[in-house]
Amino acid sequence: MNFHSQKILLSPLFLLSLIILLVNDFYLKAQFHNFFTGKLSDIAGLFIFPLFLTAFFSKRKLLVYGLTAFLFIFWKSPFSEILIDFWNSLTSLNIGRIIDYTDFFALLILPVSYFYSEREMRELYTVSFARRILASFVVIISVFAFTATSLVKDKTIYLDEQYKLSRGKSEIENILRQNPKLQNIKIRRDDEVFDTNKYPNIEIDRKTFFVDFLLKQRFCDSERPKFSFILEPEKDFTIIRSVSIDFECKLYETNPNANTLAIQQQQELNLIFERDVIEKLRQNNSQ
Repeated sequence: MNFHSQKILLSPLFLLSLIILLVNDFYLKAQFHNFFTGKLSDIAGLFIFPLFLTAFFSKRKLLVYGLTAFLFIFWKSPFSEILIDFWNSLTSLNIGRIIDYTDFFALLILPVSYFYSEREMRELYTVSFARRILASFVVIISVFAFTATSLVKDKTIYLDEQYKLSRGKSEIENILRQNPKLQNIKIRRDDEVFDTNKYPNIEIDRKTFFVDFLLKQRFCDSERPKFSFILEPEKDFTIIRSVSIDFECKLYETNPNANTLAIQQQQELNLIFERDVIEKLRQNNSQ
């Protein structure tokens, strides 16, 4: 590890920003989860990430800072969704992010980071074995901080409610498809979901339908949580039951009260489902 690497990686503001990034992502976000904690990670990360690369590519500093700005803008834009989906399809180590264009204000920290690196690289510095070991340790922690902050925890919440609607299956399907907040609606019969060749021991009920869709409402780290439920048409009514919601939420990685969090989110999702789905069906039912 050369002179420039040690000088930058052990500089006071680099170490302070690294600590802020870790504390914010693994404690403050879980405790408060507000606007400030959301932006703090972007600011701290954008300050130290180009400094980290400059430590190893000091002669390419302008390229490093330009590439950092480009990658941040790309990551925070819808264009990165294809790469994220591709990566998540290959591995169980899922990554994710929320598209929020106000995050671009964090780019203002890049000039501060750049001039800080200029100042640090001009000052005299004593190279020693102990500092070389400490700088190596900082490299490991930095790589962990850059990667761990984008990890996503997959979560499934199940709702206990059951709903009885005085509508037939076709009417419910039409109303669901006309709902502008629902996307990628799939309504499949029992035997379409469970292939009898693959599941010979499963009893097929051709009157049961499986419904799933994406709801256009951000929840935790999911821009479009996936809702699923069972539709059971009867003679004069239809039952909706076994509602489940799949979403991403890295709060489960850091929150020590995960059970309490799950209960709170179950209540929130129950209200969202009743407001955006069940109430729409009932409103149409009363017209």
